[in-house]
Amino acid sequence: MIYIILGHVYIHPKANSDNVRDQLKATTSLIENSHPDAVKLIMGDFNYCKISDIVHTYTQYIDLPTRNNNTLDLCYMVISMDVITR
Repeated sequence: MIYIILGHVYIHPKANSDNVRDQLKATTSLIENSHPDAVKLIMGDFNYCKISDIVHTYTQYIDLPTRNNNTLDLCYMVISMDVITR
């Protein structure tokens, strides 16, 4: 059986990015530890919060600007090789 875990994120432009990063790190760690082989997606409007160092095992798939010249709406995904080879 293949599990797919989808998370949708909206980070308010005035949110405290340190708090957001801490919460996102805790949540992704919990998911990674409880479902290591699941396909995991995190998408949404991240505004100006940088999270690539938190989700370093995930690939970011949006590479075009989503608002003016900024790429704010992102889609991160991680998939294990076990799932790909099934």
